[in-house]
Amino acid sequence: MPEDTPTSDSTRAARAMPWNRWLNVLIILILAGLAVALVLPAIQQSRKAARRSQTKNNLKNIGLSLANYHDVHRVLPPGATIDGNGLAHHGWTFQIMPFLDGSPFFKRVDSNIPWDVDRNRYEFQSWIPCYLVPGVDEAVTTDGFPVTHVMANPAVMFRNSSTSYSAFENGSSNVWLAGEAAGEYQPWGYPFNWREISGPLNVSTRSYGRPEEEGALFVLADGSVRFFSSTFSDALMPPLLLEHPPLPIPSLRFRPDRARTQGNLQETGRLT
Repeated sequence: MPEDTPTSDSTRAARAMPWNRWLNVLIILILAGLAVALVLPAIQQSRKAARRSQTKNNLKNIGLSLANYHDVHRVLPPGATIDGNGLAHHGWTFQIMPFLDGSPFFKRVDSNIPWDVDRNRYEFQSWIPCYLVPGVDEAVTTDGFPVTHVMANPAVMFRNSSTSYSAFENGSSNVWLAGEAAGEYQPWGYPFNWREISGPLNVSTRSYGRPEEEGALFVLADGSVRFFSSTFSDALMPPLLLEHPPLPIPSLRFRPDRARTQGNLQETGRLT
């Protein structure tokens, strides 16, 4: 029979007290967990700050594009172009494309027909990063259209609107043009990408802002981008921003639910 392998005193001690090794492992795991717990909030805050910074930059570009559109046409783009037969063609998000470095794209689209008919449909399946908020999972519809997370002010851009800066009697710093929506996103090419602020921010998917942000970013007519909180009373959106300019009549700011008109829109572009 083979001779027994000699064992050292340390080996015999480890076998006699195996809990020593598990204790060492447990201590290491606890220390690692504490390190992660200390670092993770900082990482999350850093990511949150980066998302907000990117969203702010996107809104600045949108605001600049709207201003450039106004410089050329002397009015802001129509919220939606509707022809005499009631066909919805294109929205403000398309009208400013030449000023968002999208001139080749703009020229490929036939603006005389609705956005989602076969001739135009492919173009509107293009991604427009400026209309997206980093970190929002919902980015494309089930039928393949990239969405916009940015909605316009229906007091400024609505059906066949032609609003000039001269209409902002209380100053361009007191008019919001667009902001980050909380949910229920539409394709960015959909002609009716506007939304009223009918209550506090972050209260539902129909409002503006995101729960994790506790507020929302908005681009104002003077080109500035401001964050309005839904939690701190001194940072809430001022009533002046909500009341000026006044909303147009309901029929001009009516925004159909695409889920209920999608079939007609895809076939003819006609509203139901």
